[in-house]
Amino acid sequence: MNNFFLYFKMAADGIRKNKTLYFPYLFSCSFTLALLYILLSVEDMIRTGEVRGASKMSSILCMCALLYRIVAVIFLFYVNSFLLKRRKKEFSIYRILGMEKRHIRTMLFFEVILVGTFCTVVAVGSGALLSQLMFLVLLKIVHIPSELTFRIPFDSVLSTVIFSAFIFSLVLLYDLFSVSKTSPADLLRQSHEGEKEPRSHRILAFLSFLCLIGGYLTAWNIVSPDEAFLLFLPAVLLVILGTFGVMLTGSISLLKFLRRKESFFYRPSNFIAVSGMIYRMKQNAAGLATICILSTAVLITVSTCTSLFFGEESILRSRFIREVAVSSYFDEPVSPEWMSQIAADYAAKSGVKVENEVTFQRMDLTCVEDSKGQFSISAWEQTYENMERFSCFVREDFEKITGYPLSGTENEVFFYTEDDTAQYDEIQIDEWSFSLKKVEIEQEWKRFLSNEYHGEKMILILPNQEVFNQLFHRLNDVRKVAELSDMTYSYELIQYYDLSDYNLASENYEINALRNYYLNYCEHLATVDTLSAAREDFYQIYGSIFFAGLFFVAVFAIATVLIIYYKQVTEGYEDKERFLIMQRVGMSDQEIKKAIHHQIILVFFLPLGMSLLHTAVAFPALCQVLTLFKLKDFHLFGICTGITAVLFGFLYLIVYFLTAKTYYRIVKKKD
Repeated sequence: MNNFFLYFKMAADGIRKNKTLYFPYLFSCSFTLALLYILLSVEDMIRTGEVRGASKMSSILCMCALLYRIVAVIFLFYVNSFLLKRRKKEFSIYRILGMEKRHIRTMLFFEVILVGTFCTVVAVGSGALLSQLMFLVLLKIVHIPSELTFRIPFDSVLSTVIFSAFIFSLVLLYDLFSVSKTSPADLLRQSHEGEKEPRSHRILAFLSFLCLIGGYLTAWNIVSPDEAFLLFLPAVLLVILGTFGVMLTGSISLLKFLRRKESFFYRPSNFIAVSGMIYRMKQNAAGLATICILSTAVLITVSTCTSLFFGEESILRSRFIREVAVSSYFDEPVSPEWMSQIAADYAAKSGVKVENEVTFQRMDLTCVEDSKGQFSISAWEQTYENMERFSCFVREDFEKITGYPLSGTENEVFFYTEDDTAQYDEIQIDEWSFSLKKVEIEQEWKRFLSNEYHGEKMILILPNQEVFNQLFHRLNDVRKVAELSDMTYSYELIQYYDLSDYNLASENYEINALRNYYLNYCEHLATVDTLSAAREDFYQIYGSIFFAGLFFVAVFAIATVLIIYYKQVTEGYEDKERFLIMQRVGMSDQEIKKAIHHQIILVFFLPLGMSLLHTAVAFPALCQVLTLFKLKDFHLFGICTGITAVLFGFLYLIVYFLTAKTYYRIVKKKD
């Protein structure tokens, strides 16, 4: 029992005496666990509170909670490695004074127990106080009213405690293994790791630059949403690998190159800065690269989440030109007036009238290009070589929906394409030959006339309904020969309309009721959507993403600050001895301060500069990623990215001044 209290006291004294290291660590662990508890608690309250859209929001928050756990494990494990490194010198002294490894392991066990218990209690306590507030914040974001009712979900508490026990068990095992595998001499030597000048690895440096440039080029070559889906993650991985490699090997090679430049190197401030950074970069490269990656994560997460959330109207405008949108596939061409009558009948039942209605036909025509401008109709399952897809419309429908009159003969087809290589004066599709006249289409209608899932090369505006039907029947015959008789997904009737009193009709136009009504007439119903239902879905999905993004931003930010802080503390203790040596060899205090100041600024702001560069290079690719989420307002995204970069740079500067004070206090401290 006496030994128990002795080890407990030694563990408590170790934490207290190393408060400069432990207090930020305790705060970061408590903060990270509290955020996890709040995220789990809010998800539980959403799921059990009969909130509208609970299923979607709960699924998003559950997935984000899983990703958050992974990020939290990496972060806390990484920060613990900083802490352990600074404690190794202390452990070596204990060993020299006669303590055995089992004594140090026991002391470490009590330290981890104290830290884990304290952080878990603080996390659950503070999380319980803030979780209800964050629940109301989420409901405010998604525009769902709710009352304030305080409760503590037991499942969330249990999950947080289990995760805390798991992560601190891993930390304890790592600490015990690290200490057990070293001798007192090793521990003393490891407390001064980095003083030996690192070797430059030119091949590794070259490969690192290749990874970085490869990631940049991959990101720059992403010009479509499909490419963004496939290539963005590989580009990110290449940039991460390149960043770590360049920070380690590239920076050392550069510094050694500067050292060989005698005109530059043999100046007091440059001499101290370059020589100090050469031996320092090996141990700090991983920290600098981590700060860079985390800073980039903060910039990208904040800018994309805020763009998605505040781009609500832009996203909705890209989906709706009217308050109601309906589309259905048919086996044979159907009169648009038939669809209009369905809308009018349901509106009459709801006590409102249909206004600004547009209904038009669209045929997805699949062809094989035999030669330039000459095509033969084909079933798309037959071959993909030289395959082209056209969105075909009747001229009368086009004039009605766009309000733009087209004057042409019965043998003329108007077309629109964004592909500059597809320029024809004439086009022949089987035995039908037409002269072509290009027409410009307003941006508002481009996304509605083209089938975004097929990526047509050209929009064709056929002269009349007869030609439209002839091409459709030929396509039908071709597919029958290919034993693909189902024409359901080739011919589509699309309808948009407003209502005379949308607020009055919104209750009767509940999305499921409206869909069921149309299903009575449309066997292959494709889309039934209303602006109010889409807006509600938008807030539930993107609001939940925005809310969860705040947690990731918080942990990325605290990780960045903490790693910066530990870097300053570590370098402060290392530079303290160098500071005294330089004074003894005759350098003035002012010269030493100037040299160290230049060195700190260069090292400190290198990750910020690289993170801004990463974000700038990734911007075009991120635009395509956002297109997957239907956001095409890149101007808004640019504004959000710019504001985020300015605010983050300002906060980074504040962190620099605060941590620099800690550094100078350690350097100037007299033993």
